Amino acid sequence: MNAYKIYTLYYGKRDATTADYFLDDTANIPIGMGYYLWVASNGEHTVVIDLGYHEDAGERRGRTLVRHPAELLDKIRVDPKTVQHAIVTHLHWDHVGGYALFPNARFYLQERELHFWTSSHLAEWQSSLEEEELVAVVRLHFRGRVGLCDGRQEIVPGITVHHVGGHTMGSQIVQVETARGSAVVASDAAKLYRNFMEEIPQPRSHSVTDQMNGYARIKRLASTEDLIIPGHDPEAMHRLPLCADGIALLE
Repeated sequence: MNAYKIYTLYYGKRDATTADYFLDDTANIPIGMGYYLWVASNGEHTVVIDLGYHEDAGERRGRTLVRHPAELLDKIRVDPKTVQHAIVTHLHWDHVGGYALFPNARFYLQERELHFWTSSHLAEWQSSLEEEELVAVVRLHFRGRVGLCDGRQEIVPGITVHHVGGHTMGSQIVQVETARGSAVVASDAAKLYRNFMEEIPQPRSHSVTDQMNGYARIKRLASTEDLIIPGHDPEAMHRLPLCADGIALLE
């Protein structure tokens, strides 16, 4: 198996403060928030990790679209129509809204994540979803295009998802085998480097306990901490080497 390269595609942003990242924070220090999707490729397999948000939902929610994800995919020579595998770490609007960009992909998420958002729990948390996107996921499942995972599952050789929960009931992280060892795309299981490095809980979590256990699991699965990619940290585009405007590369 060839080692994977992981591309971090920076497509959106918004103003944010430490209160958006740290539970019970009162300092409200400006920190910003980046919006990303990731692509892991090794010449044999190309796997998209998270789908980004739809520009209409982003505009309505006050986000700034810096570049369209399709533009960034084109820069790394990935045609979204040819993508066969896409991992959805959780069903929040900014991680699943771009599903239509990948018309031939199979989408992998944790079964308990889909169960949660179609259960009585929805009312308490529904502001984190777009109604039509959740309906679209159910339709895709009906049409056989959703792969439901239960805990740990290999998607293709060298790329494995692991359930951690915490941020949402069914949040999953992605372990990717690179030339430097096992990397982990944490997505919102750790929004900032500081979350997992300093073990600071995030606000609006389904379970703080699961989130803290998730930080420990992220660090166990990664060969080194510099191979962990958080979900929304603006610092990611500075810590990882850039290979093009708006694209960082871990190899």
